Amino acid sequence: MAIGNGSDPTGRAPRLHEQIASELQRRIARGRFQQGDRLTEVGIANDFGVSRATVRNAFKSLERLGVLNRTEHRGVTVAPTAQPAFQANQDDDAPDEHAALINTASWESIYQDVSRQAVARSAYGAWRIIETELAASYGVSRTVAREVLARLEHVGILRKDQRGRWLLPRLTAERITQLYEMRWILEPKALRHAAPNLPRRLLDDMQHELDAVLSQPEIVLPQEYDRLEKRLHVELLSYGDNQILIETLQHYHALLIANAHLYDTTPSAYDVDPFMEEHLAIVQTLQAGQPDNAAGLLEDHLRGALDRVLGRIDYMVRHKSFDPLPYLKPLSDGTAT
Repeated sequence: MAIGNGSDPTGRAPRLHEQIASELQRRIARGRFQQGDRLTEVGIANDFGVSRATVRNAFKSLERLGVLNRTEHRGVTVAPTAQPAFQANQDDDAPDEHAALINTASWESIYQDVSRQAVARSAYGAWRIIETELAASYGVSRTVAREVLARLEHVGILRKDQRGRWLLPRLTAERITQLYEMRWILEPKALRHAAPNLPRRLLDDMQHELDAVLSQPEIVLPQEYDRLEKRLHVELLSYGDNQILIETLQHYHALLIANAHLYDTTPSAYDVDPFMEEHLAIVQTLQAGQPDNAAGLLEDHLRGALDRVLGRIDYMVRHKSFDPLPYLKPLSDGTAT
């Protein structure tokens, strides 16, 4: 039994978790996910650009249908009976990658834009975010605006002061360095936890993608760099069995969002960005069954990335300018730096 493909006889637009559940069914039918493969909330949430709560609800729907299993030690996996049950869907015209998702009533619809706008301006100073102005600017309720701000706080972009005001700290070289130091301490450890659980097919897919990008770097869009970064630093690490470690890493995702904006707004000093070759070396080392060596390469990669990010931010501050936003008010007293 399939959940549906986006239509409903009552005329109701399918909820976001229903759309994701339907797309996961299609991927299972096409062999993208196979019997016994482990699915993680963090990895799927990153893939679709939605919250973990939304993915959790999609998983529950598929568990009820017997498509997914949940166990204490392995988490959520594709059930042994799932693939044959959906074999008939393999000729579906839907694309293998996720289709456009209908989501007009939740925070996900504006989150990406707000996060990038905020990160871009944080390089120039500290700001206060006015919740009512944010809601008005995007034509959403204050509840939706508040949820967006709470998510940005969770990934380390915003914080609240003692009076409950939303503050956007300045993205200084010192703060960036401290964030990277935490990442090169935590991410190699997370990789060691993830390595035993990584599907071989995932590593092979990542190698294929990186080989393709390295063969024609001149045609790669900034969004592809962003996706490849998240594939290693979010999706791959999400296969670890230490959930506290994975959740802790989410507090340093401000750097991933910053990198995504920098790729889009600043030129690279390299014909081929070094991170792609570094990612490929990590993936190949994991394929060779050497997780400790891969963890060492990941630490080296993060240490080297620090200088590249600082250089891009310096270039952006010196050469770029941005229009003022009604929901951002500058802080001149340094309270959020």
